[in-house]
Amino acid sequence: MRGPPPPQPDHPPGTAKMGPMSRRRPPSGRHLAAMCLSEAVGTAVLVAFGLSIVIFDLGRGSPLASVLPSVGARRALTGALFGATGMAVALSPV
Repeated sequence: MRGPPPPQPDHPPGTAKMGPMSRRRPPSGRHLAAMCLSEAVGTAVLVAFGLSIVIFDLGRGSPLASVLPSVGARRALTGALFGATGMAVALSPV
């Protein structure tokens, strides 16, 4: 005894089924400008805070060197702070 026939795909053969995100129109006008401005602000904040963290933690004559003499520990701290900055930018409403 044979079972029911296999279900037919609801999309043409040889193509992938499109998800809900692929049906959206790309942003234009004010929305595109707002998205670009938001991206630029987020990048500027990440670069400014990130470079400040790197210079403070690893720069010559850094006050952190006397508190945390291990270069590896300072690199780990720098990475953690840089990552936290990136996370804060990604989760911010900007």
